[in-house]
Amino acid sequence: MITVGTFRRVVKKDGTMLFKPAFRDCDFLEDIEFLFHDDLGTKWEIKNIQKIAQGFQIKLKDVNNTYEAGFFIDENFALPDELVKGRTTDLVIGENVFDHKDRIIGTVVSLTSTPSYMLIEIERKSGETELVPFTEEFFEENSDKIKLKRRDF
Repeated sequence: MITVGTFRRVVKKDGTMLFKPAFRDCDFLEDIEFLFHDDLGTKWEIKNIQKIAQGFQIKLKDVNNTYEAGFFIDENFALPDELVKGRTTDLVIGENVFDHKDRIIGTVVSLTSTPSYMLIEIERKSGETELVPFTEEFFEENSDKIKLKRRDF
């Protein structure tokens, strides 16, 4: 399970709550049908979800008023790994970057968005950092590891 966000406050009398996602690129959450409580593991079906500027407004199926919704405030919720992995780039922060011979080059320390693509910042073992376009031209697409294909940057 991967934590995807936290309910922050009740926004409507019917129990609709503000959900703050844990990721910057969280549009995939608009398609989810349920959430799991991070600690308890209980599954909660989503009746309605709407993206807004502050995150999402979510109405859970069995939450019908502000009192019931109050129990969810400041609680973290998660989704199974397979529903999150590959749908958000934020998960690559902290991951190792490998070369074509499976040797560790460094670790991803940040991602920066440009108008055309994402830039990935890699910190080498020496402490130096470098920015590389996070595109198919530079990184291997079909790999469970982050593999750098090109070194001419």
